[in-house]
Amino acid sequence: MNKNRVFSPLLLLMALMSFGVNSSDKASIEALQENVRVKQSQYDSKLKELRLIEAELEDAKKALKTATAPKRSRKIGEQVSDVPCECVFNSKRMWNPEKILWNNQYWKCSEYNDETGECLGVEVMSPEEVKKIKK
Repeated sequence: MNKNRVFSPLLLLMALMSFGVNSSDKASIEALQENVRVKQSQYDSKLKELRLIEAELEDAKKALKTATAPKRSRKIGEQVSDVPCECVFNSKRMWNPEKILWNNQYWKCSEYNDETGECLGVEVMSPEEVKKIKK
């Protein structure tokens, strides 16, 4: 074999490197890379801004929900009884008993304490008594 025709791996590597990217192409690639970095930083800042606005929106929704929620006199989570409490009837009303609507039924005090006038028990009103109220 002729030594002039055989290329060493080093010469082959040098030849391939000489056909690589020239300096003007390197500058354009660096400009494109810088553009990508700028766009990425813009994206990150806008994403952060979007998350802040989303958090503000959620806070506004919570404030609206609490402002429009019906006010309840009972504690949250407390179960509502099927029978009204005796305390809803005014004391000293034996001569004119108070009637209330509770769970779609009319109720009245069934027994008053003679000394204090406070209600000791409640009962459902009969249909006749309800008709008298509605007249």
